Amino acid sequence: DFSVFGLGQHYHWNKLMIQAGARWDYRYINVPVHIASVDTLQKISKAYQNMSASLGATLNLSDSIHFRFNLASAFRNPNIAELTQFGEHGTRFEQGNPYLKSQNNLEADLSFHYHSRHATMDIAGFYNNIYNYIHLAPTNDTTNNGDKIYRYSQVHALLYGGEITIHVHPPSLEWLHLKTTYSYVLGKNSSGEYLPFIPAQKLNFEVELKKKKWKVFRDMFISENTNLVLSQDHPARFESATPGYVLVN
Repeated sequence: DFSVFGLGQHYHWNKLMIQAGARWDYRYINVPVHIASVDTLQKISKAYQNMSASLGATLNLSDSIHFRFNLASAFRNPNIAELTQFGEHGTRFEQGNPYLKSQNNLEADLSFHYHSRHATMDIAGFYNNIYNYIHLAPTNDTTNNGDKIYRYSQVHALLYGGEITIHVHPPSLEWLHLKTTYSYVLGKNSSGEYLPFIPAQKLNFEVELKKKKWKVFRDMFISENTNLVLSQDHPARFESATPGYVLVN
């Protein structure tokens, strides 16, 4: 691996911070002829070159209120497993793809932040346009043992969604912390079909009681966390829908 990068930032009017960066990466991957299961797989010798860049801004309206915007391009090279995988993994058979290209994307996100001593709120949304998206997808094929075959492949993909986090600890009850997080992401390929392994919508509720000092005890806490996962009813091709569930810690 070899890379060259630069990053710069500038403040305007003590309220606006602008940051920009660029990077060039080179990666060379060499895998000798190898044996997986009962098959001899081909040697892989590949070089990847990629450019990435970002431009972002943070607007500080006050000490508590901030807006952020980012526009960025990035990449991800296929890893060894994605290129060479060929064998059983639990109850599925995974096949790599030695012809995978670099995954590139253009992403934009916008967020609002309110941070005070006793309450914080973060709201963020993103839109990610990914070219040559690398993913492991179920197929309709099976092995001689009846295990389902999953293959690494590439598509033009769109991922978009958002997240909201609210954290409150009232001034009269400094020992009490209440936190809620909601996250949602939707993934489709260019033809409108849903992508595999996309998580369902999630709601997380957390209550924590903290005490710095009580008698001989120090830094005590007790917490309860409830994770509500909604049903995932947008399965990909050859993928099953999953029901929702609740997990309590």
